Amino acid sequence: MTLPRAVAIVVGIGFMALGLWAMVDPRSFFDALATFEPYNQHFLQDVGAFQIGLGVVLLLAGLSLRADGLTVVLIGVGVGAALHTVSHVVGRDLGTRGLAR
Repeated sequence: MTLPRAVAIVVGIGFMALGLWAMVDPRSFFDALATFEPYNQHFLQDVGAFQIGLGVVLLLAGLSLRADGLTVVLIGVGVGAALHTVSHVVGRDLGTRGLAR
């Protein structure tokens, strides 16, 4: 395995882990890592969605020896966009800003 592939895999796992954390438990993510005020659940879940998409791109590119770049990018963008939609569905009752009340 080459160094760039190893870096892509390790960083991809990191992006996936942080993204999943931000999506699943945004308050915990805010309290532990993203401590900038004000807390905004919707924003953190959106960030998580796109972090996961970036992680998917890195993992697909790093794990596949014959990965087609366009295919990898389309899958990663699709995952990020789909999870962004999930973030909007989950946060539909948060109002326009998603701020803690």
